[in-house]
Amino acid sequence: MNISELKKRAREYELRGDYKKALETYETILKHEHDDPETLFRIGQILIRFKQEKKAGEFLLKSFEIFEKQGIYD
Repeated sequence: MNISELKKRAREYELRGDYKKALETYETILKHEHDDPETLFRIGQILIRFKQEKKAGEFLLKSFEIFEKQGIYD
């Protein structure tokens, strides 16, 4: 399965409320694309749902830093 299919599947899990499977899928994506800001951001959002705020903050901060470097987030 390619990365875009994995992202689609992860988002589908997320939309259905299956955050555990979504998180597992996003973590798989990170193994191949460790600096993908969208994936980092999504993981951060899910971790907030799991009450893991500190870890979520780390993922969110990293995603914002990458977005900023890419000129997406200013």
